[in-house]
Amino acid sequence: MGVQWDAISTAEHVGSVIPPTDNAFGRTYSAATYFPGQGARTVEFSFKGIDIYVFFILANNVPGAWTETFCRFILDGQATDYHHAPSQSADYDYNALVYSQHNLSNVDHTLLITADGYSTKSFMNFDYAIYTVDDGTSSIQPSTPTASSKSPTGAIVGGVVGGVALLFLILVLLLLRRRRRRPAEDSSIAATSGSPVLMPFTLSHPTLQLWPEDRAVPHDATPFLIPDQKKRTPRHTPNASMSSSSEALRVQRQAEISDEISGLTRDMHGSASTRGWEGSEVSRVMEQNTVMKAQIEQLQAQLHSDWALGLSNDPPPGYSNLRA
Repeated sequence: MGVQWDAISTAEHVGSVIPPTDNAFGRTYSAATYFPGQGARTVEFSFKGIDIYVFFILANNVPGAWTETFCRFILDGQATDYHHAPSQSADYDYNALVYSQHNLSNVDHTLLITADGYSTKSFMNFDYAIYTVDDGTSSIQPSTPTASSKSPTGAIVGGVVGGVALLFLILVLLLLRRRRRRPAEDSSIAATSGSPVLMPFTLSHPTLQLWPEDRAVPHDATPFLIPDQKKRTPRHTPNASMSSSSEALRVQRQAEISDEISGLTRDMHGSASTRGWEGSEVSRVMEQNTVMKAQIEQLQAQLHSDWALGLSNDPPPGYSNLRA
């Protein structure tokens, strides 16, 4: 990542616009004021992913200081302009989403943030960026920015929080509940239709990755199909003589497992939305999310176990201890 301010202290350029670092990501940020005719102020970094989000700290009413923001985001040559008009509030706007792009190709991208060529001044305060990747790698590495000033460097944070993965999980739960409500007659119709039936997604949920420069939360989702009638094993074939008590037991047990999955996913989402991690917290959060990911995958496998289907009264190994 490159941060190109000028060679003198940032404080000389931002005047009294010095937001407290308590609410900044990693308690640091990069700030400068562009002056017409004095050269560009730029931030540039590369990433490989499918979504990108950029967050500034925006200033509002600071007596005696310029707080209006003009800048341009150039992603792989495509430019988008941004403008922030300060309000009368004395508060700073932390975690302000100022730029985002979605559904990118999963290739290397370069994003340039620049203030240049304006006829008026522009205050810029880059806090951090988030990008989403769709592979399963995980690593921690130090930030190594290049800058020509004394200003601190904001973190670039990759992948969060699995917004897409969370959407898929909601779809899973809705489909499961709908499937539980359907009477046995619907199952018989589906069994004799001859076409494959789409089932809920089997998810590999994200683990939280926190880098000073990259925080990536990979996600993937693989749909699967019930085999058609000719290829079904006895376990897949609906049993018209299934008693109502057995069906009620299946619904109860699968609902219990689904609730466990939902609770774990909320826990992961909550930890991923936390701001201001420090060194020791990074490892702790990653370990917690790795454990929860394994628990979710185990619960998903148990949704179709003999116990969950009401065919056995022996819970799957380790089930009772998953949320302990």
